[in-house]
Amino acid sequence: MKGIIITGGKIPKRNVIEKFLNDEIYVAAADSGYDNALKLGLVPNVVIGDMDSVVNEIDKKLEQIIFPAEKDYTDTELTAMHIREKGITEYILIGGGEGRLDHVISLLDSYSGKNYPEIWITEKEIIYTVANSLNLQLASGSCISLFNPCSQETTISTEGLVWELLNEKIIRGKSSISNRNFCEKIRIRVINGGIVLVSVLT
Repeated sequence: MKGIIITGGKIPKRNVIEKFLNDEIYVAAADSGYDNALKLGLVPNVVIGDMDSVVNEIDKKLEQIIFPAEKDYTDTELTAMHIREKGITEYILIGGGEGRLDHVISLLDSYSGKNYPEIWITEKEIIYTVANSLNLQLASGSCISLFNPCSQETTISTEGLVWELLNEKIIRGKSSISNRNFCEKIRIRVINGGIVLVSVLT
């Protein structure tokens, strides 16, 4: 089973996430992610957080795990810990791509550990985590950016981009921004370990 974490902030349209939904998905809402879940027509299995920013009244039939406002982790981090405790090791994060800078940085910092999303979908992009290789089929001319969220140097190679990266070393702070694909099928390979994030504008 895979998981979906819905967090606060702006979210994509339902049609963007449709292909990632199925009956085997465990949906967890982080605080105001509950409001976003309702907007997307999703019923979460659990709502987690201090509930300080939830607008809609939470359905009493749903499981709620409430934390104090003063805590060591963000609501999204606590939700990621919860689904990992449920034995779910792969999850998709929806939302959280803008707003408070400290929360965005916290989400990016999660990639330095082991509890990071397989895919992160914001209002404007789908961000894929690549640890080995990734094959994507996209409309030609899509806007594609690649960056390394970790301190570990990562070597990557691409196929199908206008500006190919061939055994290119990418470190945090040095990214490939606003590249494009010249064909519908592209491939990203991580050669020497580490991870790279591939952002595709929707």
